Amino acid sequence: MTEMAAAGVATKAWFDEIRELYLVSPLHAHFGLALDVVEQGKVVVSMNGKREFLNAHGVMAGSVITGMIDSALLQAVRTQCASGDFLTTLEIKVNFLAPAKGSRFTCEANVIRAGGSTGVSSAVVTAEDGSAVAGGMGTIFIRRKPKG
Repeated sequence: MTEMAAAGVATKAWFDEIRELYLVSPLHAHFGLALDVVEQGKVVVSMNGKREFLNAHGVMAGSVITGMIDSALLQAVRTQCASGDFLTTLEIKVNFLAPAKGSRFTCEANVIRAGGSTGVSSAVVTAEDGSAVAGGMGTIFIRRKPKG
């Protein structure tokens, strides 16, 4: 358990605040991303892809899948932070495993470790049929809100 979880940050109110922050993001709305599950160290993001996100082969563009992974990786780490902490992605690695066919995708991200200034999380994107289409790992910078 992280220090933040031990300090009681992992509350329903905090998870509700994370959901609210996600809902008001114009970027998440544009990409059709929804934050379906928020738990300590875990989130699930879903996407109903838009036709304009398909490439010439009718497959969801890798850049859109990468954006979904990036969002989920950061939100997973956010569950182990406090309100007012600032987070941004430092590094992301994505492996494309299969063509992302279809329009509905789900990304589950889990925290590997969240420390004082960085967090590391991993994610898997699945298509409607449950097949894995991509996996990723990211390092997230955390600037903790000053105490007091």
